[in-house]
Amino acid sequence: MKKKLLCILLAAAMVAGLTACGSASTEKQVSAEEEKDEAAEDDSKESEQTAEEPAGSGDSDDVDELKAASEAEIEGELTISVGDHASDEFVWKVAQAKGFIEEEFDEDNITFNVETFSGGPTIYEALAGGSLQFGIGSTDPIINYVSNGIDIKIISELEIGDKNMLIAVAKDSGISTLEDLAGKKVACSVGTFRHNFLLTALKTVDLTADDFELLNLQTNDIITALQAGEADAGVLSANNYAKVSDIADVLAYSDEYKTNYHVLGVDNEFAKKYPYTTARVIRLTKTAIDWVKENREEAIQIFIDATGVDEAAATIAYDTLAFGVELDTEGIISDTSATIQFSLDNGIITNEFDAADLLDDTYIKLAGIEEK
Repeated sequence: MKKKLLCILLAAAMVAGLTACGSASTEKQVSAEEEKDEAAEDDSKESEQTAEEPAGSGDSDDVDELKAASEAEIEGELTISVGDHASDEFVWKVAQAKGFIEEEFDEDNITFNVETFSGGPTIYEALAGGSLQFGIGSTDPIINYVSNGIDIKIISELEIGDKNMLIAVAKDSGISTLEDLAGKKVACSVGTFRHNFLLTALKTVDLTADDFELLNLQTNDIITALQAGEADAGVLSANNYAKVSDIADVLAYSDEYKTNYHVLGVDNEFAKKYPYTTARVIRLTKTAIDWVKENREEAIQIFIDATGVDEAAATIAYDTLAFGVELDTEGIISDTSATIQFSLDNGIITNEFDAADLLDDTYIKLAGIEEK
């Protein structure tokens, strides 16, 4: 209930800001406090040992070891829910279509659900509220919630965007440069990578959020606003731009201004309680991502079947992503540090924190996956 209340308050704030006792009987008997200290020390040593000696390096013995450790930490049945993007991302669409989820979890007392959302902010709103254990998307929504006390960790990558986000401008808008956005209506979802990209790009030409009218809309509404002439420009993924390419031109691509890391986030309370099961989710993620990399045409068709987009849009979605789960720790910390500062400067968050605290490589090590 506390998580859900904090989640609701945070979502509202973002929109408003931008528009025991005992005694010893013998000398050998230790106190309860000493037992706690010893247990904590033992746990710490065990944690260090597992981080140094990951259980799932890929051969059959290690895979069996990771699965056995996962089964041992679960009492009874466990339900895991992960959030997926309705019109972006390949990993969970492929994992479902190819049966990778069943292969990983069907023999266990684990129910694995994939739930669809409109985008990263709604995914992490659900995770913050307790209805999801894992989320995917850019780092920006994670930063927003962590700043407000929600305990989320980044535990692996999914892909890096390469010209997969862009500013689209209506053909009849008279906009040909970033400077021309001054005084215009620009549609963008607030508190997201797209919002960050937009303001970062405008900063290079000395424009700020005060210099244009921001329409805080989600993807489908941005497309509708451009089609109806209610927005002069909009920030979209490249595959969604394909839906309006007949009426809009590309003004700028995101990779010219900011790296778009797509990551796997986890509820830290869940991960600490089920570390080996969390590692298995990363292993499942890697299985799906590796398959996507090796099977371009079929992956594109699965994306078409799951999202309803046409082949051109699905192909753009695939070709503008560099897939891989290995953590670029240095790169993500550098990028999220800049995003934290951006979010502070623009009133999206009010509490500063260390970007390094966002990442936890414990579970990717347990899965036997090397960092970049």
